[in-house]
Amino acid sequence: VIVAKHSNFEREGNNIHIEIPVDFVDACLGATLKVPTVYGDEDLKIPAGTQPNDVLTIKNKGVKDLRGNGYGDQFVHINIKIPTHLNREQKKALEDYKSSIKSGESWFEKFKKAFKK
Repeated sequence: VIVAKHSNFEREGNNIHIEIPVDFVDACLGATLKVPTVYGDEDLKIPAGTQPNDVLTIKNKGVKDLRGNGYGDQFVHINIKIPTHLNREQKKALEDYKSSIKSGESWFEKFKKAFKK
């Protein structure tokens, strides 16, 4: 049996991999998205605080095992998308968020502190 390549799904044994774009706001706050599987769309909970390149699993949505009764899993690779253009309201909201971060608590400032030890 020869399995043709698919433009979105990648097979690895009985498991299926797919990369999905996720809005940075959904990654920060969490969301439930309808994700394509080889069997149709499935709800997937994106937890609040999801990071770029995280991999979430949808159990039993991979390929049926020919020698058994089980199915593989589908692995959903998260590709967080950052907007390249913001309107004034969006920019202000992000500036307000940034100004709410206390001095020394930004990710970069924490990173730099590690070099001073």
